[in-house]
Amino acid sequence: MPNVNIYHGAFDDEDVHACVFSYTDGVSINDKEILARAFEMFNAPYEYLSEEDQAIFKLYRPLRSLSVGDVVEINGLRYQCMPIGWEHEKDAEPHIKPTGRTIKVKSF
Repeated sequence: MPNVNIYHGAFDDEDVHACVFSYTDGVSINDKEILARAFEMFNAPYEYLSEEDQAIFKLYRPLRSLSVGDVVEINGLRYQCMPIGWEHEKDAEPHIKPTGRTIKVKSF
């Protein structure tokens, strides 16, 4: 199951390299679905979410919504939220995951 990390970087006072929230996605089948699910979970009204998504939402909710400029990392691959869709960070530096391991991001 994919490990998903959320990084806030939409505003000047935020560090896009500091993970603010992590969860494991046991529902989605590919990165595109994980990104769509993350955006919905962290922006949609609570009552529109599935029970599993509501459980994740409750843990995340002290934080702000997912915004343009934020990053979702899926098993070490980072995607930045854009005005429309997501952009893979091709030249990203290695990042420290919450486990403390260094993960090198692949370029395409």
